[in-house]
Amino acid sequence: MRCIVFLNSAAALWLAIAGAGNMANAAAGESTTSPTLPTSATPLDAAYLNKVQSNLGFRLIVQLSGHDKGGDNLIVSPASLASVMALLDLGAMPEMRVALLKCLAFEKSLDEAVAEKLTALRASTKSGQADKGGPLTSAHAIIFDPRAAPFPTKVRELAGAGAQVSIEDLSDPAAVQRINGWVNERTNGLIPSIIEKGPRDGGLVALNALHFKDRWKEAFDPNATRQVPFHSLAGSAVEVPMMQREGSMRLREQGNFVAVELLYANDRFRLVLITSKVKPARVVEFRPVADWLGGEGFAQGVGEQRAGAVDRLRKQSEGRRTLSGRGYPDGC
Repeated sequence: MRCIVFLNSAAALWLAIAGAGNMANAAAGESTTSPTLPTSATPLDAAYLNKVQSNLGFRLIVQLSGHDKGGDNLIVSPASLASVMALLDLGAMPEMRVALLKCLAFEKSLDEAVAEKLTALRASTKSGQADKGGPLTSAHAIIFDPRAAPFPTKVRELAGAGAQVSIEDLSDPAAVQRINGWVNERTNGLIPSIIEKGPRDGGLVALNALHFKDRWKEAFDPNATRQVPFHSLAGSAVEVPMMQREGSMRLREQGNFVAVELLYANDRFRLVLITSKVKPARVVEFRPVADWLGGEGFAQGVGEQRAGAVDRLRKQSEGRRTLSGRGYPDGC
């Protein structure tokens, strides 16, 4: 069985910063530094950013699936990577900025102002966590090894941008333990640890933790949950409890794929689920519909009144539209 989830969680990024940028002193007496960048700007257009993030998430899933031998569930966090790299931009040389944007799937816009786009990306990260007491919480931490010798001005800029910055011996197991403790605390225990040891030859560890919890806008009836076969790529099936709901919801269909958009109580957040209609599909087969994760092109529909995928789903589930998941009826 394989479940592919685009989840905002904790991510660790290791950088050997010698030659990659100028966040650290490269040599005694060297004065070359990157220009001071504004730490606030207008956030990127939400639809545009969703499309870029969907592209990045799909790339990550494809890359990881190529190395996965056990059929385990794959979880990626494109938002975490974007948040971390937008912070690292504060100490980047122009060449590194271009590399950061390319890594984050912004290639088609590299002819535009690179520095301004990364500044706008930082603003988008802040706006995504602006609601006090909202369902999404976020935290950033950057831990430098003393051998990285970070510029004090860059350390201050990183702290001003919202990161928790510290300088610790990353070869010390106690430092690794503190890093894992930070991740465990920021994810409410959902991710107990992120690394086993620090990077070789100093460098830094950059972390982002996102935690999301909200109720569904329309709650699932717990009495409707029942055992339904879940089919794997290998052709086997296993009975799992699936939440179910009838009625009108936002849907989209194309070829062998069908998707549904579920609303949370907080209108700023939605969950998009995409699946194949006939049999399980491999990751690369989802490429034509990867941009559906951005939430565009969905329309309200009811199974009994709509032909195509929804009607087929209705028939397959004996009159009920079936949405797979092990979440709780009132939340996720």
